[in-house]
Amino acid sequence: MKKLIITAGSGPSYLRWRHWPTWTKMLPLYFNCKHVDVSAPAAGNLYIARSVIRQLDNITPDVLLVQWNFGKFDLYVENQEFIDIVLNSRSIRNFIVDPEDCKTTTGAGYWCSSNDNTVEWKKYYNEKIKSKAGAAMDDLQNMLTLQNLCYKKNIYYRFFTHSDVEHEFLTTNKNTKSIYKEIDWSLQVTDRSLQAITNAHPSAIYNVSPERESIVPCADIQWFLLDKIISPILLNKGYNKNKKYFSLEILCKKFTKENYEKFKKKM
Repeated sequence: MKKLIITAGSGPSYLRWRHWPTWTKMLPLYFNCKHVDVSAPAAGNLYIARSVIRQLDNITPDVLLVQWNFGKFDLYVENQEFIDIVLNSRSIRNFIVDPEDCKTTTGAGYWCSSNDNTVEWKKYYNEKIKSKAGAAMDDLQNMLTLQNLCYKKNIYYRFFTHSDVEHEFLTTNKNTKSIYKEIDWSLQVTDRSLQAITNAHPSAIYNVSPERESIVPCADIQWFLLDKIISPILLNKGYNKNKKYFSLEILCKKFTKENYEKFKKKM
């Protein structure tokens, strides 16, 4: 019987990213496994945690891999008038995600929004209400909730982060330090953020933005993440590679060069 893996994260881990394969897209091609991905574009830690918890109510994976995304603002919305305001804003970074299938929708769902001010309500929040410590407390609490649920259900859980974690701030701020110390940071698959990995990779020069403001690492970096960072974790858990897994590297290099030529004019 094939072992089940659940993956979750934001845009860089989004299985349905249409321009080139992400590591989550390649995962069931690399390993002989069953796979469920609940990543969503621009998702923050609230959406990520809740989307996984929703899945764990029905299925129990052998492994859970999460890419956390700090500093975002996720809000579940049902009012259609407000949903229309979000969808009609000037930014493509504002959309609604249906938690049922993790696809964008025009109905009720999570407003996984960026830090732009194209929606007046969001502009007011960013300028008048938003708190760095408050956002960090929410991010950490969502991580802790999922971590403790995995302990309770005896699920093998590992994670990495999209951006660098401000450990000094989180350990010294009086509001965040008590939650921070409850996070088991030894569960990280790497002590480098995805952004740091991306910036240090030779193929970083080929990163392009086919959609305005998109921050999805190119296919070659996605392959590096899967092959060098994710793969060792799963091999240690007894997962087997597919016979032709290595062909993915060739395809990723091809995608990287082709997409660079195709989209570099948009940069």
